[in-house]
Amino acid sequence: MFAIRTRIIHTAAAINMSPAQRERSTTVTDAHLAERLATHQQLAVDDLTALWRDLATPAVAASVRSSLASLRRTTTPPAGAEPGLPMPPTVQELITRTHLQLNEMTAADDPSSAGQKIEIAVHLALPSTATAPDNHAADRPIGPPTDRSLMPGPEL
Repeated sequence: MFAIRTRIIHTAAAINMSPAQRERSTTVTDAHLAERLATHQQLAVDDLTALWRDLATPAVAASVRSSLASLRRTTTPPAGAEPGLPMPPTVQELITRTHLQLNEMTAADDPSSAGQKIEIAVHLALPSTATAPDNHAADRPIGPPTDRSLMPGPEL
């Protein structure tokens, strides 16, 4: 996610996007975030797991890093503090906002609700740190997750 955000900033600089264009293309409203969460909350755990694995595959990260390397050779991104120049939300901001909205969506539900399952599945899929390689992929079950496999382990 960090590399994708950086690629967005470099791409906007490379094509000379105006502040208004940047604002339109990088703003994530609460309504849009809620809509995306509601869509994903309706998915079965197996479908959500398959979608997550497609998005979190190392090939995606490698592709982003490769295109980012090319952009870095040809552009110099503007400083984030440049007045009037909208920047995409930070990864931490998106994670925090998503977490808050998931909590709001599932506050009235029991802990086994879809929102909690989504959150647990994401936590289980992430490496222990944002930059650490996923060295434990072979330890994870290959089959579809069960309610038991979605429970957080001692590493959380």
